[in-house]
Amino acid sequence: SSGINAEYGQTDIIGRLKLEKQSMEDKVSHLETSLGHLEAEKADMKSALKTAGIERVKLSQLKDEAEVDNNNLKNELSALTGKYEMIESEKNRLLQLNNELEITKANLEECVRNIDREKGDLNESYTLLGMEKEDLLDTLETSTREREKLGQTIVRMAKAREDLVKEKHQLKEELGMVE
Repeated sequence: SSGINAEYGQTDIIGRLKLEKQSMEDKVSHLETSLGHLEAEKADMKSALKTAGIERVKLSQLKDEAEVDNNNLKNELSALTGKYEMIESEKNRLLQLNNELEITKANLEECVRNIDREKGDLNESYTLLGMEKEDLLDTLETSTREREKLGQTIVRMAKAREDLVKEKHQLKEELGMVE
């Protein structure tokens, strides 16, 4: 009976050992599966890290490009600001010229008014001169008639004198005064 017990105890130990071995094998299998999962996760992480590295390089390139774009935009803004200042300066110069032209225009309009006034005065003077010329022509005509009358009178007086001289001679003859 003690041999059976010993054999039974041995069988029991072997059974337990087999169970433990099976349990250990299950755990090893489970660990191998877990290890497989971990290896897959490790590979995924490596891939993700590689992708992240590529993304980081791309982001760095994008950042560099953005900085270049930013500098270009700053330069363009600076150039546009310069152009705007030049345009403002030109606008102010044109406004100044416009003001000067307005003043010149006002002065020219005043000159035109003065010229029109002087033209009116000249027309008035011309009209007066025309009237004076008419008066002078009338006076000249009158003077010419009077001169003609005077000429006729002088001719008559000369003839009368001649007649008088003849009469005087006749009288002297009659009176016997002729030598």
